[in-house]
Amino acid sequence: MKRTEGWTREGRRSHRTGTFLTALSVLVPVGLAPIPIASQEDAPAIEVTELAPGVFVFRAPSDLDKWTSSNSVAFVGDDGVVLFDTNTLPSTSRLVLDELRAVTSQPVRFLINSHWHQDHWSGNEVYADAFPGLQIIASYETAHYMSLLGSEWFAYTTGAQRLRDQIAEALESGSGPNDAEVTEERLADAEARLAELERFEAEVASVRRTPPTMVYADSMTFRAGGREFRLYSIVGDATGSTILYVPEEDLLVTGDALPRQED
Repeated sequence: MKRTEGWTREGRRSHRTGTFLTALSVLVPVGLAPIPIASQEDAPAIEVTELAPGVFVFRAPSDLDKWTSSNSVAFVGDDGVVLFDTNTLPSTSRLVLDELRAVTSQPVRFLINSHWHQDHWSGNEVYADAFPGLQIIASYETAHYMSLLGSEWFAYTTGAQRLRDQIAEALESGSGPNDAEVTEERLADAEARLAELERFEAEVASVRRTPPTMVYADSMTFRAGGREFRLYSIVGDATGSTILYVPEEDLLVTGDALPRQED
């Protein structure tokens, strides 16, 4: 990761800086993205797109879901909904559910999690609470990884503790990387970023991890709401990622299978 000189107020993913007191100075595990920091008041709403009759994409921009942008795809049938993926934050998934209820009164009967990264399943609890009897589906590998990773681990990866340590170190030494001067303005900016990051950390830590109720190996096919759903387990940016093909619409839902392959 390239480091720029001095301190910066920039904190967006696209800048990819590693300087002191930015959201992107936090190192995170491979496959997990840094966090753009924005106030909740400035965060945009859920974006809803109808891909085909009864098929909707609900996109939560990164300023809303904090970790990265996230998507849920809903297939509305004549007796229920099949949903592909939830979000990083339960609060975001509640907003998605509100939008879903605006387009259908049908219950969500099946929820498919593409893989274990937190921006794809941390909203499961919202749907499990709203729809008793919900079936949550994932590949065997995904379910296994989910069973190993609790909310405390995901909270650690937010980087809040790393930023707390950096602020304390700078206050003690009087300088940041490259001997950057500690100023009141920079300190106030850092503390504002930390406060937002800690709110994110607190919600991640409070997530009630809700694992799959149904697992499959290699492939699985089921019918719901007048459609056939074909699930395939592949290696995407996580081992055992699920992609979904729906022949009625000739639609392929890939999750994070295309951005890059897991090392």
